[in-house]
Amino acid sequence: MCEKLGFLGIELDESRNAAHANVISADTSPVTVRIIRTDEELMIARSVCGVLSLGTQENKT
Repeated sequence: MCEKLGFLGIELDESRNAAHANVISADTSPVTVRIIRTDEELMIARSVCGVLSLGTQENKT
């Protein structure tokens, strides 16, 4: 996703990126690029359940 963002000062470290490190920017980069893991499909499903008033398994006891 960051290939074309070099004009913003983003420089990636390919080995960090390949290793799925938490920080994938190069040491020489003026910008720090961090990886934030997320489960977008789960968040969408929870939002839909909330809109439909179905709740989620977390809310049911």
